[in-house]
Amino acid sequence: MAFKAQERKVSDLLTGSILEIPRNQRRYVWKEEHWNDLLDDLKFAIATNDSTKKHFIGSIVLKEEGTVNGINHFTIIDGQQRTFTLLLFLTAIMVLFKERKMENDFRGNSKLLIATDLKNKSYCILNSDFYLSLSKIVLKICDWENHSSLNDIIKDDVKNKKIEKPLTNCIIYYYNALKEHSDDYILTIRDALIETSFVEIIATTEEDSYTIFEILNARGQDLEDHELLKNYIMRYIRPQEQTKIDEVKIRWTDDIDKGLGSSIKKFFKHYTTHKYSTTKKDSVYKTIQRGTPNKDVNTLFEDILKKADYYKTILKPVAEGEESNCSLMEHQIFSFFINKKAEQFRPMFLSLMHQRNLNNMDKKNI
Repeated sequence: MAFKAQERKVSDLLTGSILEIPRNQRRYVWKEEHWNDLLDDLKFAIATNDSTKKHFIGSIVLKEEGTVNGINHFTIIDGQQRTFTLLLFLTAIMVLFKERKMENDFRGNSKLLIATDLKNKSYCILNSDFYLSLSKIVLKICDWENHSSLNDIIKDDVKNKKIEKPLTNCIIYYYNALKEHSDDYILTIRDALIETSFVEIIATTEEDSYTIFEILNARGQDLEDHELLKNYIMRYIRPQEQTKIDEVKIRWTDDIDKGLGSSIKKFFKHYTTHKYSTTKKDSVYKTIQRGTPNKDVNTLFEDILKKADYYKTILKPVAEGEESNCSLMEHQIFSFFINKKAEQFRPMFLSLMHQRNLNNMDKKNI
């Protein structure tokens, strides 16, 4: 198997080459929740103010297709959703540059959206035979006329609005998300976007490219919700000056993994119902992730630790001795529900214990 793999930046991916989307690949399916995740990740990278903590978007698999009139061509085997979104995000930023008369930034960033061959013909960096308007929109924005607007360009160049709508909606989403911010902030977002890193894997043959794709997308045992949540917290948590990330991992291992043992899945199910007042059958991980922006992960982690401690009491109430964790009344109540194997009240118990901890309810009302 012949391939090259190296860490690259988005600015490298979107400079000088043509990236082709095969017709047999699935359509662009990312929606607002995915666009928002990317924007939140960039904001988080900016907020950390640490050049070593750039956003990372995984791997992108490309297949070499040769050079035409001085431009290298690649087929995207894996990573088209991310590549589409990166280009559409930059397109929205270009619109803002033009509207704000930031001409130097506008012209400088055009090279991230278009490539020019040896015959001085310009092409959109990303080419899809299915989304025929994509190239027209990007080229028209990069060759902006003063009387044009984003809506005019989309209206004039999008022929099949139903098919192209996910693409235009993405541009509009990022445009609206940034339009009220300052010039400096938009430039900061732009920098974070093009500095985002990924692993570029380039295969030289069709067989190798799809072998790599199968390896990267091979499905082993699916991760549990609590494993996904742990990864989310470890990714975004900001340890205090005296607290290292290793200490955070130790707290999770001791208080969550070991502390809850075989009850960990039930805990997170009941925790989600307690915290987000939902009984929907959505993924526990997705519910918590959507309900907690990455900037609030520290607060989430501390809340999980606190509620996990409550849950241990619900599971194993002890009313007397050195290991006492509850009153005689609580012991009687929790033991009753344990004996009856009635677990559906546990979210309510967590809420009651939390209100008591906040001194919002007295012992009598509890």
